[in-house]
Amino acid sequence: IRARDEGRLSDAVSFARDELAVAHRMLSAMNVSSEIGYEAANHYYFSKGQIVEKIVNCNRIIALLEGELVAKSC
Repeated sequence: IRARDEGRLSDAVSFARDELAVAHRMLSAMNVSSEIGYEAANHYYFSKGQIVEKIVNCNRIIALLEGELVAKSC
């Protein structure tokens, strides 16, 4: 958000792509073991649906930021 707000759109796209890669790795790990994404002591968990939603959102953010980059270069 800071990179975007400061006009560093290429950095913001890079950060969003990094976050997308992490989400893909998390989903892959969750597919291997149901223990991934759950932490009993603190009572929090991530479902596969939440990770898929994160992937969709990251893709949307990347598309929007890249659209801003194209518009800015014209």
